[in-house]
Amino acid sequence: MYCHACEYSLHGLEAGHCPECARAFDPSDPGSFQISPGRTRRKLQYAIAVVLALILGVIAWYCIRAYSPLPFFMVVIAGVPGLTALFCGIRLRDKPPSTVISLLAMAPSIAMVVLFYSLAVHMYQSLGSWPAFLGDSDFSAALKIHADVALGYFGIIFLVNLLILPFAIVVFASIRRLRGALYYLGVYAVAISVGIGTMLLAHGQFLIWWWD
Repeated sequence: MYCHACEYSLHGLEAGHCPECARAFDPSDPGSFQISPGRTRRKLQYAIAVVLALILGVIAWYCIRAYSPLPFFMVVIAGVPGLTALFCGIRLRDKPPSTVISLLAMAPSIAMVVLFYSLAVHMYQSLGSWPAFLGDSDFSAALKIHADVALGYFGIIFLVNLLILPFAIVVFASIRRLRGALYYLGVYAVAISVGIGTMLLAHGQFLIWWWD
């Protein structure tokens, strides 16, 4: 148990004020103190962010090697500002990030991957094989709806990353009260980039149909 303001150890102390900086705390209120020193927490967060940066680098390299310009573009427009927001957010936050909000920030990426792979499974089961040509002329009504939903959602994600994400990062960075939330924008954007990387693991014929 550590003070939010100065990271002084509050172990064994009763509710009151921090002996170092006089900030109020209450052992029965988890929001009034830190579980671990902020410096240690930030080091761990930075280490995770560096690992994520390396993962995104590998994904971008794979896109270049496979000559996949669209996924590469999406990884770049989400990953670069996302990593920037993530690193800045770690530095600016004075308390541990919310697990719930972090999961909510990752939810769009999870939904994207679920829609993508559920469509791949549905398509293979419906057609009996991977699509031999582009288009949806031989799709069942249910498969057409599934494909329209998946592609439509992916299109929305693309537009959000291209048009809204950079603007949101600038706004959050400019307003003092919102700067700590840059962390969650970074989590969202990096999760999207990693999600695109997991999509590249699908069968080649399905990927050709999807990206074209």
